[in-house]
Amino acid sequence: MAGLAWLTPRLPRRLLLAMAHGLGGVASLVDRRGRATALENLRVVLPELSPGQARRVVRLSYVNFARSFLDLFWFQRLDQDSWARWVEIEGLDEARRQQLLQSGAVHVTPHFGNFEWASLIWGYLGFHRMHVVAQDFKNPRLTGLFSRLREHSGHRLIPQRGAMLRLMKVLKRRGHVALLTDLNVKPGRSATVIRCFGLPTCVTRLHADLAVRCRVPVAAGVCEPIAGGRYRVRLLEVFDPPAANAGAGTDDQARDIALDELVQRVWQVFEPEIRRRPELWMWMYKHWRYRPDHDPAGFPAYANRSGAFARLLRQRGG
Repeated sequence: MAGLAWLTPRLPRRLLLAMAHGLGGVASLVDRRGRATALENLRVVLPELSPGQARRVVRLSYVNFARSFLDLFWFQRLDQDSWARWVEIEGLDEARRQQLLQSGAVHVTPHFGNFEWASLIWGYLGFHRMHVVAQDFKNPRLTGLFSRLREHSGHRLIPQRGAMLRLMKVLKRRGHVALLTDLNVKPGRSATVIRCFGLPTCVTRLHADLAVRCRVPVAAGVCEPIAGGRYRVRLLEVFDPPAANAGAGTDDQARDIALDELVQRVWQVFEPEIRRRPELWMWMYKHWRYRPDHDPAGFPAYANRSGAFARLLRQRGG
């Protein structure tokens, strides 16, 4: 892996893109389980796609993931003076940039497009020392390598364990944190249920909780590939935190409602982007891991019956 980290930034852009297409295409054939999950997801939530269209979306989803992986290494060749050759920014004018720099923010994106660059580019836009939550690898050497790659533009990587308190300290100082928000979590106090492509699914509400506790906005954005091997980073919307009376120390039910509504509003910004370019989302992931024990209809075949999920769904008004 260290050899890949040395070699990749030295590759011509066209060669790297060709490698991504080749590796992604092979992975979509070899990874039978992931491919089956992706096709099942598409069958349920985008039934308007023909079988051929669905297979193409799945293959390109693997290609996008391979490109994002290789580009995490290739990003090492970029610096403050050269990044703008490969990235254009949309939705972040100078007034908005200064506002976010002064207030601090929770920056969120799904596993869509190049979610690695979606974080890294902000470092070159003045958001230095952004704290990024990432899961450690079982191999400490890989953890160290990927930490260096993800900190290339000045960020700080922190592990998931114990992240809440560390992130709160950062935001209290009007700093910035970055999170991925579209992974399943077990039904529980720190989770919520959102409607994702019409189906309820259990996701984190950490970003909403942090916004309310620390009185900072949530900035939702994506990074999508465009022509010429380049990317477009788009700030889609900035959400102010719920009113102060929804914060800690108020009625638990009212606070839960405020947090859940914010999580849903954030997702509703991302879903149209995925519908517009479905090949850029990570379809091989089990986005609907749980289903209510009384309602199997309409869910992907892999969804597990869960009484805890059904209870959480009822509590959240679903």
